[in-house]
Amino acid sequence: MVDRASQQSEMIIYVKPMTGQTFTIKVGDLTKTTIAMIKQDINRQQPSIKPKKMVLSLNNQVLNDNETLASRQITHEMSGEITFHLIVKNKSDCSLQ
Repeated sequence: MVDRASQQSEMIIYVKPMTGQTFTIKVGDLTKTTIAMIKQDINRQQPSIKPKKMVLSLNNQVLNDNETLASRQITHEMSGEITFHLIVKNKSDCSLQ
């Protein structure tokens, strides 16, 4: 049996890598879901891409890890209409740690 309350609270976001096919992720509470959490979700689907090498953008603006979806005025009504663009930094772009 599907719980309608939890089903309605999920939102679908498209992720479009520079190369490869677009895929989807599902998110719940927009006030608590951060960009860092979305990067972790992407890593679960794309294990070869580590979160610290990911850059996500929306409407040509880079998203910061500590931002929530709500802080970007993303609402559940936009489900299926939002596409994050995924850029993977190469080794020369990453600082050594």
